[in-house]
Order: sequence, then structure tokens, then C-alpha cells
Amino acid sequence: GVVGGMFILGYIIASPLFAILGQVSGVWTIRSICIGLVFWVVASVLTGLVPTSFGSIVACRTLTGVGEAAFASLSPPIIDDSAPLGKGSTFLGIFFMAFYVGQALGYVGSGFFPSWESSQYAFLGEALLMIVFIVLAIIWQSRFKVPPRSPAENRGNLLKQFAVLASNMTYLSLIL
Repeated sequence: GVVGGMFILGYIIASPLFAILGQVSGVWTIRSICIGLVFWVVASVLTGLVPTSFGSIVACRTLTGVGEAAFASLSPPIIDDSAPLGKGSTFLGIFFMAFYVGQALGYVGSGFFPSWESSQYAFLGEALLMIVFIVLAIIWQSRFKVPPRSPAENRGNLLKQFAVLASNMTYLSLIL
């Protein structure tokens, strides 16, 4: 209910903001992902440390949505640009499959914890794992093929981009 909905709210609000950062330059795409992962780590640590307060858990899940917004919205173009020729679809398929496999494993894994207090350790473990990914992204930043943005590629401000989407009937029929 509310916990999942707040995750989606954080995700929806933050996705356009990270998209703007990702359009600034190629370097900011990786940095934006790292910023989002830091939000994710902070949210996971707080989830692992907060008392059993529903409001705190909801706030932490909202922050997790912010963190995933950066990762989920900015990673696909990097994966597509970095994949070997003809393998982009396969790499993207694996990337998106990982979301649902991870979610399923989370549901299965939660069954091993008899109470909320014992499950908090899983969030601390998740935070440690994400710190490793942040460090690797920073170290390997130059390995990612993020082409520089040309001024001609600037698609205008975010409201103009939303207007273009709102006038695309195919897009509207898919999301509604």
C-alpha cells in the first residue's frame, strides 16, 4: 500500500530531475547515477537503523525511490552505448530483468526474517553492497561510453519535453 506507493512517488518526482542532470553532459550522467545511489545507500542505512516507526519506514522508502530513479533512468542509454554492436538489446534485457529478479528475491528473502527487527540487517547489507557499486562507478567512470552532448542535441527544457510526449499518441496509448 502506502510504502510501495511512496517509493513510486519518490521515483516519479526524481526521474525528471535526474534526466535533466543527465542531459547536462556525458560526465554528469555517471555522476548523477552515483548521486542517486548515495540516496539509495542513505535510505537503506536509515531503514536498517530506524525504530519500527511506520512514518520513518515510509520516508526511507521514498528516498529509495529517489535513488532508483537515477539508476533506472540514466543507466539504459549507457548500457546501450557501451554494449558490443548488435548486443544492446540483450544487455538491456538483462538489465531490466534484474529489477524483477531482485524484487522477487527480496520477497523470497523476507520470508527468512521472523520479525521487522531481524530484517533490518538485510537493509544494512544492501547499503554495503551499494557502496561497492558507487566506488566502482567512480573508479571506472572513464570506461563508460557516454558521448559528449552537442548544443544541437539539447531538446529544450523539461516542460517542452513533456509537451512533446503529451502530443505523441503512441506514447499516450502505451502509458494510459
